[in-house]
Order: sequence, then C-alpha cells, then structure tokens
Amino acid sequence: MTCLVQHYEAMTQQETGPAAVCEYYRQNYTRLFITALLLTGSSARAERAIEQSVNLLDVDGAPGERGILIAVVRAALAGRRLPAAEHSDGGLQAKELRAVLRLDPDLRCCFVLRRLAGFTAAQTAGLLLLGASDVDALTRAAILRLVDIAGGIQ
Repeated sequence: MTCLVQHYEAMTQQETGPAAVCEYYRQNYTRLFITALLLTGSSARAERAIEQSVNLLDVDGAPGERGILIAVVRAALAGRRLPAAEHSDGGLQAKELRAVLRLDPDLRCCFVLRRLAGFTAAQTAGLLLLGASDVDALTRAAILRLVDIAGGIQ
C-alpha cells in the first residue's frame, strides 16, 4: 500500500472553499474511510469519524488534503479510548489490512499513522499524546506482531 500522505499532499492550487472540500471527501472517501477504519477498528466508528471530521475543518480556510487527513485522524481518535477492533473485517478485502485490524489499539494506531499515513514520530506522538520514543517502540512492536499474525517471515 502506498503512503497515504502522498495522495493528500498532491493537492495544489485547486479551487478552495466548501465545494472543494466536499469534492475532496467525495473523491477520496475510500482512502479516508480505510484510514479511519484502521484507527477505530469499527466501520460504524469510521463513518462517524468521517462525518465529525468535517466539523473540525475551516472549510473557508482551504484546509488542503493534509488538513483533511488530520481532521479525520483527530475525529477517529476522539476520546482515545479505542476498543479492540470488532470481529468483522470492516469489509476490507486486503488480508494485510485485515491483519492490521487484529492489532491491539495502541499498536494499530501507531502503525497506521507512522507506516500507512506517513506521519513522523513527532506528529504521531502529538496526535496520540505519547512520546516519540513510545511511538517508535509501539510501531516496532506492531510490525513484529504483524509478522506473527502472518505466520512468520517466509
């Protein structure tokens, strides 16, 4: 899976305002939803996070793709007491993403933000209210756990 951030940073001097933000959400809903799903572990919570993220934006201030991603992440992490993922796979077809849902919430959030969404350790730490070294340790633990889930290194 390519870095999600590359898609968000691709937006340049396009039309701004509520219509442009709405169009961005429409065109990128799947990517935003998968990010929220992997963070929340629940399709219903992911949908709510997408809806709530709109309220976190200053749509007249041209939030850009990165701003929209951050709003979705913040909405998904609201309350930060994320339960383990639901038993459902959230409709994900890629087995690698289903494996991510099997991670404990702290491991899952660090892995998704650092490795899939492309945030730095410092940015991830700020979003999760952790230290950067904790983020790195949790991300490494997530990678090792994913290897275990996949049945070891082939």
